[in-house]
Amino acid sequence: MNSKVSFTLYDLASYVLPGALVLVLFYWLTTGVAGVILQLNFDSLGNSIFLLGASYIVGHLIQAIGRYMERWSEQKWGGKYNERLMRVDDDYYSHDFKTSYKAAASDVFALSLPDESKPEQAAARRRELFDLSLYLVVQEKAADQYAILDANFALYRGLLPAMWFGLLVSSLVLIKHVSVLALSAIGFLSSSAASQSYFFVFDYAHLILGMILTPLFVLGVRIVSWRFETSSRRFVHMIYRNFFIWYRRQKFKQATGQQNTATGPQVPQLIDNKPDED
Repeated sequence: MNSKVSFTLYDLASYVLPGALVLVLFYWLTTGVAGVILQLNFDSLGNSIFLLGASYIVGHLIQAIGRYMERWSEQKWGGKYNERLMRVDDDYYSHDFKTSYKAAASDVFALSLPDESKPEQAAARRRELFDLSLYLVVQEKAADQYAILDANFALYRGLLPAMWFGLLVSSLVLIKHVSVLALSAIGFLSSSAASQSYFFVFDYAHLILGMILTPLFVLGVRIVSWRFETSSRRFVHMIYRNFFIWYRRQKFKQATGQQNTATGPQVPQLIDNKPDED
């Protein structure tokens, strides 16, 4: 994929869309709960550009929260997939594949194999081998779907905190209007109280919207959490598998005389274009 196109998709997916969603939810929070009416007009090009820029800026804040939630999610997953899947006790990959991958990565990058008797050092070495494999796969363009999976992962990382914020806002709006309706029905709130503060004004539109969106956001949190995990796992799978295929292909070329080397695959110079992973 063209680097300019992938950069645009990455920004649009991971910053602008979650940021725009949070801005819309914040507007609903101010009107549906606090009663602050914001006069917004996006008919002009300038205002539309302002909204796009604001969404992009807010999207950065959402991504920062998403990175924190990513670390929390990884604890639920049992650890980072980029080192967990190569553990001896993990059964996703076969023992033969894990052994072959570690041997291949050790051969290419001239690093010793993970010492499984020292868990922390072994985990660090597995992460190092994965990171180097990622650099190589990107530079060798051995995986065309790299930019797509990277953008998908960033999108779900941004959408996850946005969905939680949506659940919070919809719940607050729903609780507020149900409470006002109930208090008015038993005579605890008078019309004079509603006229003095918008907070005590009941609105059927907000009530119905809260009743509809609250369960939808509950479902959205579950779906986005699931997609966030699967996109992380698919990204790691893509790196492991494409690196190993690349390695075997180099060995085949060497064996058939198509590559003039007797010391194994040559390691390209690493480039610093690893996707953001805190």
